[in-house]
Amino acid sequence: MIRWALKLSEFNIECEHRPGVQNVVADLLSRNPVDSIEGSQISCAALRALAINSREQFIRDQREDPELGHIYRYLENPDD
Repeated sequence: MIRWALKLSEFNIECEHRPGVQNVVADLLSRNPVDSIEGSQISCAALRALAINSREQFIRDQREDPELGHIYRYLENPDD
């Protein structure tokens, strides 16, 4: 999703919600019914606005991120 967000940030676009009745070009996946789920099964993540100037900055920010940094360190040195 981050790649999509970065790619879409190159364009001047507006995203607009269209209710199902008005969305005449919806595909099967957007119309597929979903079983109801309990609130405890839902996990939410807070997203912050991305102000990324380069791919290198993006990678550096991910390495310094408290959630992702440990993954990078593990991938670089699994024995630590």
